Amino acid sequence: KATQPIDVDALPAELVVVDMVYNPPTTRLVRDSRKRGLHTVDGLTLHVEQAAVAFEIWTGRKPDRDAMREAVEEFLVL
Repeated sequence: KATQPIDVDALPAELVVVDMVYNPPTTRLVRDSRKRGLHTVDGLTLHVEQAAVAFEIWTGRKPDRDAMREAVEEFLVL
């Protein structure tokens, strides 16, 4: 089993683990962090949220985040 550059077991319990990798949406870091009970934000969620904020700034309209996520998942064939 390959080692991970982050020792999840050494992370404080109140830490939020954010992974920027969006494909695969559930990386080893996210999976291991969730097993430890840490709060996580996966890369796909981060990607959609960044796009949603940019959309709102540019258009002044609130985007449909669920539709955006579905579109990304369809594009990535998830």
